This record gives sequence, structure tokens and C-alpha cells, in this order.
Amino acid sequence: MKFYEDSIIASLAWMSFNCQQKSGSSIRHLESIFTRFRKYGIAINESKCEFDKDSIDFLGYTINSKGCTTHRDKFKVILEYSILVTISELRRFLCMANYYHRFIPNIATILPPLNQLLVGENKCDKREVQWNIETEKSFQDIRDAMAKAAHLYHPSADSKLELGTDCSDFAMGEVLQEISSNCSRALGFSSKKLSPNIQLVIELLAA
Repeated sequence: MKFYEDSIIASLAWMSFNCQQKSGSSIRHLESIFTRFRKYGIAINESKCEFDKDSIDFLGYTINSKGCTTHRDKFKVILEYSILVTISELRRFLCMANYYHRFIPNIATILPPLNQLLVGENKCDKREVQWNIETEKSFQDIRDAMAKAAHLYHPSADSKLELGTDCSDFAMGEVLQEISSNCSRALGFSSKKLSPNIQLVIELLAA
């Protein structure tokens, strides 16, 4: 018997005001998924199933018809960190922060001082973190950025998409936005630290 954790089924027709359209589309999707589960011997725990939901908490996110945001309770745990004592605590904090990276603009420009503390260290290292002015600022900046984490929207079929980019001497960042007549709405953020070779190229081009 095979078991499969955390499945979600969404129907675009659910945003329709036509109740018959909602029901028909959703049932067809459920039948399709259940057929495949049966084919591959995947068991479903009925007590954990939820149907006909406008908003759900799923894998650390809260998802509804408008978009996706961070799960309030999961995110609260991260924001409540006041100080990180050991290397293993720092590693756990950074893993959680990186999990929500697409909600945080330019996260790759904030985390390098903290990431540097993990270089060469063991995953379960209980030694104390050696804080300095730079790492303390990085820790406070990432907490502040996470407290302002964006709400990400689902793209609309008839809207124009725009990719905004930016680059510094050591990192690059992007934001994918939906542009409408009234406003722009963020669909997701991405950022990455530049490799030493790329940083050298940038320095040579600027010389």
C-alpha cells in the first residue's frame, strides 16, 4: 500500500457564480485524481480530507482564490526568534527563512553574513554563534523583511506580465508582476547571490 502526503485539488470554475458549473468541474477533477490514486494503490485518510473550501492552509502557506501568503502560525514561529544561540539554531532559522524566499524581495542581499557563519560547520553543531555588528544587522534585517512578507497573487488570464530585475555587486533579484490598468501586483520574488566569477566579471566591466 502506498501513501501520499499533502494533495490539493483546485478548480478555476470555483470562482464562478454558476453553482452547477462549480459542482460539475470540481467533481470531474476529484474523479480524475481518485482514479489515479486507485490505479497506483494510494490510500486516502478520509478524516483528513476537506472539500468545498475557499481558503486552505497547505505546506506552510495559506491559499485562497486571490493568491497565496505565508501561514500565520508557521510564520509566527520564525518572527518570534529573539536571539540564536547555537550554530544548529541558526541553520534551522535560515532553512525556514529560505523556505519563504519567494515572498521576500532581495533576500539574497540580506542573508550572506548569516550564511557565512555556517561555512564548514556541522549540521548539529552546538557551539555558540559568534555575533558581530554585521551578522546582527543581517539577522534584524531578515526578521524585518519577513514581517513585511508580500501577499502573492494568482495571475489573471487577460493581464500582462512584467519581469523586473535588479543587480548589485554581489547579488541579483527579480520580481514577476501582473500589470493591469489600475495597478501592479506581485506574483513572486527571486534573488540569488552571485558567484565569485560573476562578481569578478562585474568588477572588470565597471573598471
